[in-house]
Amino acid sequence: MCGGHVYPNARVVCEPCPENTFSSHEDTSRCVPCSSCAEDQVVLQRCTATQDVVCDKKCSSHDR
Repeated sequence: MCGGHVYPNARVVCEPCPENTFSSHEDTSRCVPCSSCAEDQVVLQRCTATQDVVCDKKCSSHDR
């Protein structure tokens, strides 16, 4: 619907984003793929239908 016009009386039915996608806008935006954390980053919050994944800015420590 990018660039399209929605009339004031138009009925818009929202549907949840499919798994592994999200949309943080309550409009006619399309769902976009979830991001992923780097291999050694900790996931603070998993991706949901309304919010992308949240990664810790610090990398996890590995015993060597």
